[in-house]
Amino acid sequence: MRTAIRPMGRVRRLRRVALWLAAAAISLAVFAPPSASADVVRSDFYRDGNDTTEGMDIRLTGLVIRVDPVRVTFRIRTFERINMPDAGQFYVHLDAFGGPKWDYGFHIQYDGGSSGLFCDGLWREGLHRGPQPERWDVSGSLAWCQLGRFPRHDKPIRFKTWSTGWDHDYSVINDRAPDGGRWYS
Repeated sequence: MRTAIRPMGRVRRLRRVALWLAAAAISLAVFAPPSASADVVRSDFYRDGNDTTEGMDIRLTGLVIRVDPVRVTFRIRTFERINMPDAGQFYVHLDAFGGPKWDYGFHIQYDGGSSGLFCDGLWREGLHRGPQPERWDVSGSLAWCQLGRFPRHDKPIRFKTWSTGWDHDYSVINDRAPDGGRWYS
């Protein structure tokens, strides 16, 4: 008798496991948030060499473009840990319309006053106010900024990045990415 009960117990256990796995799969499919990469239109990152002895040496720079509505998130990674109160600023210029000049941009800096870390939106003279930063942060060797509703554009977005030292005149550039003031596209 005992041998007849054993196989039936195994079958019941297998059924329970199968039902549990099916329920877990269904709940994950129904309740899981949509994939973060589902709305990514473009994600480009470019490396820059260890080419300056100053701080804020850019290692990696790039952007992620999402749709519905269009959002641009920009990331900058340095070779060393970023200490924003002592480090300096990052600037990014974006060309969304294909002309020779930049159209929009932003810079991340630390204000010694009450503001703390902040990100400012920039736009070229003659354009309406550009997309404003919605979220930003600096932690470790990564600085990032997400711009709000980006205007419709029919050209690929080109960009360039540079850093300045805090203790220097702002016209003194520590590092450019890409080198030579060209554009990433």
